[in-house]
Amino acid sequence: MRRTLFACLTALCLASSPAMAWKPTTHAYFADIAAQDALDDGYITIPNLKTGQTLTYPVDPQAFEALNLARQQYRAGVLGPDAYPDIVTGQQVIHPVADESGVADGSNAWLQHVWDGFSGSPQQRAFRLGFLTHAAGDMYGHSFINYFTGGNFTLSPIDNAIRHVVLEGYIDKRLPANALTGSFFDASIAGIEEQIYQVMIRADPGTALDGRLLPYSL
Repeated sequence: MRRTLFACLTALCLASSPAMAWKPTTHAYFADIAAQDALDDGYITIPNLKTGQTLTYPVDPQAFEALNLARQQYRAGVLGPDAYPDIVTGQQVIHPVADESGVADGSNAWLQHVWDGFSGSPQQRAFRLGFLTHAAGDMYGHSFINYFTGGNFTLSPIDNAIRHVVLEGYIDKRLPANALTGSFFDASIAGIEEQIYQVMIRADPGTALDGRLLPYSL
């Protein structure tokens, strides 16, 4: 029984893990750029590559405070559904869109759940910012990867899966040589451990996690 369960979980992880748009290091690198842009002057700048125009948006005061006071928790959240609440849930429930029955409702329901559930301390708000930053990266990353590989990840034909893995690895290798040094991976869930458990793992009967966000919960 234990061997069968382990084999099933392993198969799920192996089959789904290449579907990640970026590797964790790439996610972390891009997220750090976004955080630096927010903190340097309290504004986010987004260039329009078609027109050459640069759009500027003020950073929400609570978001600015969270990034400034809890950068470690932000970096922890950037691991997103690739790590929380676990790899299988992230790849099989959070990343996909809603299925035909509407169960789980895919990414949107989970992102809203995380946003609402981590609204207290600056550490909580930094974590949710990181989690949604990961999702924003995936929105671009999956489209980018799928364009150059010829379509969504699939094991059949196998050459599609190979192209996905090779391209994701190539992008990761093209990060600046000094990108992963210093405090780049200085991440922590200190102060939010209980909130992660309550919001993302504890599926009490009748809660949002029970049967909807965690469709396989017991």
